[in-house]
Amino acid sequence: MLKRNVALEFVGGAYVFPGGKVDVADSNPDLYARCNGLDDSKASELLGVCKDGLSYYVCAVRESFEEAGVLLGSVRAENLGDSDLSVLRSELNSGKVTFADMARKLDLVLDCTQLTYFSHWITPEGSPRRYDTRFFVAEMPSAQDPGADSGETTSHIWVTPSQALESHQEGRFEMILPTVKTLELFLEFSSVKDALAWARSQRDVPTILPKLVSSGDSVEAILPDNPAYASSEEVYLQSARDIPL
Repeated sequence: MLKRNVALEFVGGAYVFPGGKVDVADSNPDLYARCNGLDDSKASELLGVCKDGLSYYVCAVRESFEEAGVLLGSVRAENLGDSDLSVLRSELNSGKVTFADMARKLDLVLDCTQLTYFSHWITPEGSPRRYDTRFFVAEMPSAQDPGADSGETTSHIWVTPSQALESHQEGRFEMILPTVKTLELFLEFSSVKDALAWARSQRDVPTILPKLVSSGDSVEAILPDNPAYASSEEVYLQSARDIPL
């Protein structure tokens, strides 16, 4: 998990999974051609979108490398060392090269078969800043050394779901609601193999749209499975820092 820079307006200081915004460039045909085991038609079907579902997978690979230094793919370029990847990551984060540029230089194959889509969250309508987020799970590749990007994220930690949730309950590990609920999904699994098997068994991934409601002098987020969800009136907030997620 990565700790977001405290200076960021949206959930600054919180621990999150690697991820980010799908860019227009993530639907680059050259990147699509480098995706192993999945084409756009199948990816779009899995995500329930009309087209460019594969761009979500490309984004997941790109953001995992940008934010965490984890490359979900194989490099076919010869004589490439860890230091070369580190330099390319820095250039990618600074905007000196694009992900497509990097992929061509490395002759990179994006291993989309490693990514399994299992969850879909949308930020409440009452939020001043909203996100439509797909969650994927993947096994950590061997012989890689992850780390924060020192920009949007300032540190990283390997932690089990139970450890993260316990620390969160004690107030020592800030997380937002989708992160907490995602970790709760994985509490029952004792191995990566079991977790991946469960994720791959999901056929219809529901969309989860929390609702912001008034609770005394404060605002809380309730989920669709809450009996009060349908009858509660949405509260609209002015600042992204006030979102109780």
